[in-house]
Amino acid sequence: MKRNIKSGMSSLLIAMLLISMALVPAASAKQEKNGSGDVGTLALQYSEPVNKYLGPRPQTYTEPFPVAVGANRIKVDLLVTNFDSGDYGKIRLRLYNPNNQEVAIDTLYPFENYLDIDYTGSLTPGNWYIIVSVDDLGSNTINVAGTINVYTP
Repeated sequence: MKRNIKSGMSSLLIAMLLISMALVPAASAKQEKNGSGDVGTLALQYSEPVNKYLGPRPQTYTEPFPVAVGANRIKVDLLVTNFDSGDYGKIRLRLYNPNNQEVAIDTLYPFENYLDIDYTGSLTPGNWYIIVSVDDLGSNTINVAGTINVYTP
């Protein structure tokens, strides 16, 4: 009887493992509607975590990341924690292309907890980067944590 239970448990665990392996590729792709209304799939080309403490004095944090040929979307999501209400408007996220041109910006405003940029279009391959900056936060420090993701169609 114990042997049958162990055999059944082993079969169950193997089945769960196979199912989870089948679902992993689906988790790394993202469905999106294109201009025609059709649903397409975006493949994750590159992903990088961000976790940085900033402040209290004016400070910037720069994070470079590569964009390869064929990329058409950059999504940056950073959760901001430990901030005070007086810090709103003093915390910014900027996205720069390989030509050092600012192409997108987000500022933390009231009732927000995230700095996020969703930049789409024809992306020039090369070294892109983000800059997170804070103005004078008094005696406060903040933490920004999240991911930089680059997608291809």
